[in-house]
Amino acid sequence: MNSKNTDKMRTINTLQNYYRLYLTNWKWWIIAVGGLPILILILLFDLIADSKVFIKRSVKPIHRFSVDGM
Repeated sequence: MNSKNTDKMRTINTLQNYYRLYLTNWKWWIIAVGGLPILILILLFDLIADSKVFIKRSVKPIHRFSVDGM
């Protein structure tokens, strides 16, 4: 009887540990899965904005310099 009880306690403890691990990982997974698309969107918008600014900068200053030079 005693050995069975200790085995039960051991299994319950291991289950509780696994449950705790699963819960913490589950929260982190939700954060990661929820955060990834947002991060990708931010990066995409950043890249688009950077490319637009870069195009504007690369086009306008050349015009100004050529006008100023002439």
